This record gives sequence, structure tokens and C-alpha cells, in this order.
Amino acid sequence: MFEFDSATQVSRVAGDESAATYKVEIRDGWDIYGAANGGYVGAVIARAMQLHGGRPDPYTLTMHYLAPVTPGVARIEIETVKRGRLTNSMMAKLFVTDEAGKERTAIAAIGAFGNLEQRGTSVVKGNPPVLPDFDSIAVDMRGGGPNLMARLALRIHPDDAVFAKDSPNGEGSMRAWFAFPDHRPMDALSAIIASDATAPAVFNLVGQVGWVPTIELTIHFRKIPTGDKLKTSFASRFLVGGLVEEDGEIWDSAGNLIAISRQIAAMPRVDY
Repeated sequence: MFEFDSATQVSRVAGDESAATYKVEIRDGWDIYGAANGGYVGAVIARAMQLHGGRPDPYTLTMHYLAPVTPGVARIEIETVKRGRLTNSMMAKLFVTDEAGKERTAIAAIGAFGNLEQRGTSVVKGNPPVLPDFDSIAVDMRGGGPNLMARLALRIHPDDAVFAKDSPNGEGSMRAWFAFPDHRPMDALSAIIASDATAPAVFNLVGQVGWVPTIELTIHFRKIPTGDKLKTSFASRFLVGGLVEEDGEIWDSAGNLIAISRQIAAMPRVDY
């Protein structure tokens, strides 16, 4: 079993197709300095929704991040909102237990699932980001970054990696290859973690300023990817009042548009 599949396993412990409870284990090592990556936890929730709704592919998934998620056993409650001819719509909540033993809602999500293999008209007025070959991009192996980076094979465009040298380019862009070290094939769950795995694009606006916690993340899915790599492109243009948006595009290595995303995040309280 691929590592990502092992880390996103869920099991139903009670309920039926209208409402059910799922048990999950949030794995260690998929975190940003102690807090589980939002894209990783989103993929865990989406896997539970796949199982609950009986349809394989998310069309849209929106998640509100209410509290940090740390490694350990968690519970997901899913309620079916509607079962239709095109989609099954569901609401989900992920609950964690804090150090005082109190359970709290960490993530609230709503999603619509169907079948992305259905054929229809396609018009795509855009192109994948232009990236150097995956193997040609040098990787700093000295460590010291978030634990998540050891679980992924990211290759950031050299022009967008300048934030790490305290030289933001002012463009607010972040382009990168996304892959898994064990060459796991890409799918919709891969696109979820890919939407939140690279360094925030805002780092190339104002510099690397610390943890930028996601408040809300929405992903619209368009196609099932092929291959074992994704091309991602993220941009932030508006940093106002300590809040920043990030718009994303996710493409597969064959040039197909896989998903588009938008999130809003909070900036640290610093003087930019």
C-alpha cells in the first residue's frame, strides 16, 4: 500500500447511508510544525465521503478549519444532504480531543460527489504552468523544514523559490511539481493535498513570515489525473487586513486541468 493511502484510511463504526460515524487516525509526519496539513486532513475527510456517498469523485469540496489537528485518533460524522442523479451531497465534521480531554470540532466540510469520467463539452482557456523538468530542479536535502516535506516530492520553480533566500520576487506566485516519493499515481485525493502543500504564494509578496493558517479552502474538481505527477500554480494578489487569498490551478503531466482552488488564510501579526 502506498504511504498516502495508508495515512488516509478510514473505517465506518456506526450509522448508515443517511448519517454515519467514521474512525480515522491522523498520522504523524504529515504536519506543518505540529499541526496536520490542511490538504492532508481534507483528503482524509474526502475519503470518508467517498465511502459514505458511494460515488468516487468529488466535484466540489469546501472546508472550514476551526482548530488545529494533531496526530492521533479522530472521528468524522457525515450526514447525507441529498442523493441525486448527478451528485451525492454531504456535510462532514471532524472531531478531535484536546489535551484536557474535551472533544471539539476541528473541521467542518461540505462536498458534492459524482463521476468525473462522464463525458461532456470541454473548453479550457488556459495552460499549465511552465516548469523545468522535474528531475532538473535541485532539492535542498539539509532538512529543517516541516515534516510534511519528507512525505512529498515537491519541486518548486527556481524563480519562485527565492522566498527561501529572503528575496521575495514581489510576484505573489508559487509554481511547483507535486508528487509522492513512492510514485503513487495521482487521483482526486492527491489534488486535495496538492492544493495546500507548497509554500504559500504570499511568501513571494512579503517574504517568509511564519505559519499562515488556512481559514477556508474550496476545491473544484474537473478531471481525474493521469500519471504520477501534478503541475501546480498558485497566486496571491490581495493581502488586506491580515487576510490573504490564494488561487490555485492543478494540472496533470499530460496537460489536463484537474482542479482549481481558492483559500483564505490569516497572516501572522507582524509588520510587513
